[in-house]
Amino acid sequence: MRALSLNILSIDSLQAELALCQATVKITYQSYVRLIMTTQRKTPLERKLQILDTARHILVSQGYHKLTMRNLANEVGIKLASLQYHYKSREDLLIALVEKTGESYEIRLQEFQQQLNQQGQPSTKLMGQMIDSLFADHKDPEENKIFSQLQALAMDEPKAEIMLAQLYKGVWQQLASMILSVNPSLSKTERNIRSAMVISMLEGSGVFISSETLYKELPASFEKRIKQWVIEFVSQ
Repeated sequence: MRALSLNILSIDSLQAELALCQATVKITYQSYVRLIMTTQRKTPLERKLQILDTARHILVSQGYHKLTMRNLANEVGIKLASLQYHYKSREDLLIALVEKTGESYEIRLQEFQQQLNQQGQPSTKLMGQMIDSLFADHKDPEENKIFSQLQALAMDEPKAEIMLAQLYKGVWQQLASMILSVNPSLSKTERNIRSAMVISMLEGSGVFISSETLYKELPASFEKRIKQWVIEFVSQ
């Protein structure tokens, strides 16, 4: 019986060691696959996009203090010198990152502007759709995190503040053009003022919409009332 017990223990021990070896091989293989995927040759454009996507991921998951050139190179899986080939400095990287972040907003507003120019739908309806798309951004945790990190970064680094201001200036001017399509009687100065006020209202609403704690305390009509206010404000 003692010999049998020892044999059983030996079999159990061997099975445990075999399972450990299999797990180790699996982890090693997965690491190898990730290494191949990150280090395989890419075109300069593909590499730049990969770097910016990784920089965005660092901002969202680790915070802007962790967005260093060395940490970014490690996350991408390339040497620091390779990263500096594409972006010579952290400042160059920040410029590209803010520009890429602003592109989606500019493209979206341009699309709404084109629809307004075509007059295929009532201008107030299109304005409402534009506002809904911004509300959707407030509800997106990643979009909220990226902007909060960029704003925090802008408080510490003057260059980041300049770039973020340029991003908002582009949105401000684009919205002023949309207001012109909705209400052509307004002067340029008045359009700019109303555009700035609308952006302030929509950005401020994000404090409540992005917070589950605050949002659940609001009536279901909260977003609808903001949208009505904006449409009436730019139309009168």
